Amino acid sequence: MNDSDPKATRTGRPRSTAADAAILEATRASLV
Repeated sequence: MNDSDPKATRTGRPRSTAADAAILEATRASLV
């Protein structure tokens, strides 16, 4: 369990970086 990534524990996914990046890109695309 990685305490350095609270988001990963919440979503239950070890690599929340890739998911976060995709979500951020999607949100940016819809915003712009």
